[in-house]
Amino acid sequence: MSAKVNEFIKCYEDFISGIELNDVMECGLSACDPTVSYAALKTEIMETFINDYCPYFSSDVILGDLRIFMRDNSEYDDVMNLRIKRCFQLAWYSGQESKALSLSN
Repeated sequence: MSAKVNEFIKCYEDFISGIELNDVMECGLSACDPTVSYAALKTEIMETFINDYCPYFSSDVILGDLRIFMRDNSEYDDVMNLRIKRCFQLAWYSGQESKALSLSN
């Protein structure tokens, strides 16, 4: 892999580690795991990433190609999407006492 590709991947990982859940839009559910869904960056968040975190892509043509790449690879479980794993808790009550069973991996 080229150095620019490696740098892009590192920048993307760093960027997404600091975003909030409301910065993405869910675009699909896993067919194999009901606790997993997939989400794409919202357009304005994607633009923030491209403009602020990709300084080595200085050409407008390259930035345009990068936008197209990110947009074209943001469906369902494509490479630019995030995998969201949800945990949930089942609770049942017997009189005043409550018990909970936590389900997570």
